[in-house]
Amino acid sequence: MENLQTKDGLTNVNIHGMRSQVVAPALVVRPTEPWFEPDRFCKAVLRYVAVATVNAPSGEDGIDRLYTMVNAVIDNLSDGWDWESVGGPVIDESTGTSFLAVPVKLTFKGEA
Repeated sequence: MENLQTKDGLTNVNIHGMRSQVVAPALVVRPTEPWFEPDRFCKAVLRYVAVATVNAPSGEDGIDRLYTMVNAVIDNLSDGWDWESVGGPVIDESTGTSFLAVPVKLTFKGEA
């Protein structure tokens, strides 16, 4: 996933695994439920979520930036990776700062 930082739409985005603090704009990639399970065509299907975040004082702010980030992730997935869906944007104010976040559900098919 590190190669995503060089792609159009993600050049100024912080890309992380699971973290306690995130500086937006950011893309946080983490395992999701179920994390991995058998597949009849390969050894395993691994499931991840890539959460795109931007600073957002209101719901309208940041939508274009999120759209660009999400499309950059989808357009630049490496072999074995695929996307399942993109959730709707939500405003997260749990840290005292407003962030707009969108989850992108990803799968990786290969050996676990």
